Amino acid sequence: MPALVAITIACGCTAVRPGLGSTQVAAGPSRDSLTASPEAAASAVETRDFSSSVARQRAAVVRVVAIVPSADMDVDADDNSRTQLVRQLNSGSQNALPRTASRADASGILTTSDGYILTNAHVVEDASIVKVVLITGDEYPARVVGMDIETDVAVLKIEAQNLAAAALGDSQHLRAGQWVAAIGAPFGFEQSVTVGVVSALARNLPGESSTPFIQTDLNLNPGDSGGPLIDIHGTVVGINAEMALRDGAPTGISFAIPIELAERIATELIRSGHIDRAELGIGFQDVDPHLSAAFGAPVTAGALIHTVVAGGPAEKAGLRAGDIIVAFDGKNVAGSRQLTTAIASLIPGSTVVASFWRRGNRSDVLICSVHSLTREARLSRGSARTVGSARELVAVHRLPPEARKLLGTEGYLIVMAVSERAAAAGLNMGDILLAINTTPVRTPDELQQALAAGQGTLAFLIDRNGARTFIAVPVPQPREASRSAHAQRTAKQ
Repeated sequence: MPALVAITIACGCTAVRPGLGSTQVAAGPSRDSLTASPEAAASAVETRDFSSSVARQRAAVVRVVAIVPSADMDVDADDNSRTQLVRQLNSGSQNALPRTASRADASGILTTSDGYILTNAHVVEDASIVKVVLITGDEYPARVVGMDIETDVAVLKIEAQNLAAAALGDSQHLRAGQWVAAIGAPFGFEQSVTVGVVSALARNLPGESSTPFIQTDLNLNPGDSGGPLIDIHGTVVGINAEMALRDGAPTGISFAIPIELAERIATELIRSGHIDRAELGIGFQDVDPHLSAAFGAPVTAGALIHTVVAGGPAEKAGLRAGDIIVAFDGKNVAGSRQLTTAIASLIPGSTVVASFWRRGNRSDVLICSVHSLTREARLSRGSARTVGSARELVAVHRLPPEARKLLGTEGYLIVMAVSERAAAAGLNMGDILLAINTTPVRTPDELQQALAAGQGTLAFLIDRNGARTFIAVPVPQPREASRSAHAQRTAKQ
C-alpha cells in the first residue's frame, strides 16, 4: 500500500514573435483562429486515450502481497479478557501467546521475462512472506533480492519464465501538463487504471529521501504503490510511490520515482543486494538572493551548507555551515538538486574538489568521501523561503536539559512566538533556533546580540522536527524599528 504521508503542499503557453530589432508587425488573431478546429479538438481528446498503452503494459503489472508479522503480544501489558480467551484457546502454552500478522497489498512491474520485479521498498521492508500474483491469476512465492529505503525501490524475484516484461521508457521527456496513467490494485481491485497529468518534476519531499519525484494529480489509493506510471506512448516512466493526505483523505497529489533512477538502483541491488553510496557529511539547500546577501556572497545560485556532521569528510576538509558550494568535481552547481546528483555519482573513498564562497572569498577544497553514514545520521535537505515584512522578529524560551534530550535537539532556544516579518519569512512557533548565520545562539541575550549586530538580511539556522534548514529573515533597521515603536505609542495614546 502507498506510504501515507501527511503533507501540506501548496501549463504554460509559448508565443511566437519576431526577433529583436525586427520591424515586422504581427497581426492580431482572427475570430476563427480563437476556436479550435474539429481536427485539433479530436486530436486533444485522442491524447487522453490510454487504451492501447494500458493494453501494452497490463500483463507486466503484478499484485504484490506482503505479510508483516507483529511483535509478540505483551502478556503483562495486555492482561485483559481477550488475553484470557487466547490463553484458554492455547492452553498447552499459557505464556507463549500467538503472533498476529498484517497483510499489505501493493503492485509491481515485471522488468524481465525470467521474473525480476520492481516495487516499493516500503511495501516489503518488514515482510516475512512475499507473494506475487500475475494477471493470469498464477501465484508465486517471491524472494526479496534487495531494497533501498532511501529511494524506496525494491527488487523481487519469482521463479518463472516467458513472462511479459514491461516496456521501460525515460522520464526525462516529461513536461508538466502531459497526460499520464497508472495501473494498480487500489483496495485490491486489480488492473485498475487512473488517468491524470504531470503536475511537477524533480519534486523533493520533506524527510530523508532526496529522490526527485514526479508529481502527478493521480488519485492513488492503498494498493497502487509499486505500480507503473505510463506515458501516452505506453512506456513506463515511473514507479508510483506516495500520495499526499490531508486529515486522512487523499488530496489528488501523488508522487512517482523516475524509472531511470529505479533502473539504476535495481541494477545495483541485483548485482550486490545493497547500494553503495558515498557520503560527505553535509546538509544543504538552494541559494537565493536574500541568503546570498546574508552571507555576503556575490552569487545567486549554488548549494548553501546548513549542517556539517562532526568528524565527517566535509568537516575534516574544512567546510562549515554557511559555505555556498558553487562547483563540484569540475561542474557548476546551480542548486541542491545538482549537488545531490553529483554526490550520488561518487564512489565511496574517492576524492573530489569543491569550490565554495565564504565571507566574499572563493576557495577550493579537496574532500575524501566515505561510505554512507547510518540512516540516523542522514540529513534532510530543506529549501530556503524568503519574504519581507515589518516589525520585531521572535520571542524565544531557553530549553532545560531534559527538554532538549526529549526533543533530541542540539539547540537551546525554542521559538514561542513569531512576528509578521518572521512568519512571512518562514519561521514557525516551535522551531528550535540554532544559529544566526554561522554564530551559535544559546541564550536570549546571545540572540539579541546577534540580531543587533546584523544588518539587512540574516540567515536563521533552525531545527524543525529533526531537519535543519536556513531561513533568510529581513532584520528591521533602527529607523524602521523606531517608526514602529512611535506608531505603537501613538496608538496607545
